[in-house]
Amino acid sequence: MAANVVIRPVGRDERAAWEPLWNGYLAFYEATLAPGASDVAWERFHDSDEPMFLLGAYVDGRLRLPEPGLKRIWPVRAVTSQFV
Repeated sequence: MAANVVIRPVGRDERAAWEPLWNGYLAFYEATLAPGASDVAWERFHDSDEPMFLLGAYVDGRLRLPEPGLKRIWPVRAVTSQFV
C-alpha cells in the first residue's frame, strides 16, 4: 500500500519531530553550529516578517523523511520581488 505523503508548513509546536531531521541534516553535511543557532533558525522559520519558511514531508501523518535512505532536508529562503 502506498504511503500518504503531504507537504505542509511545520508548526511551531512540532519542534520535537523536526529536531532529529535537522540534526541529521547537520551531520550529513558535517556542519557545526554556534550554540543557540538552531534556536534562532527555528524562530526565524516561524517569524512572519522573515523571508524564511519550513516545509515538512508528513508520511501517514508523521513528519519524517519521505523515503528510506534519504538523508537530506533543505531549509528554504523565500524569494520575493520588489518590482511587482
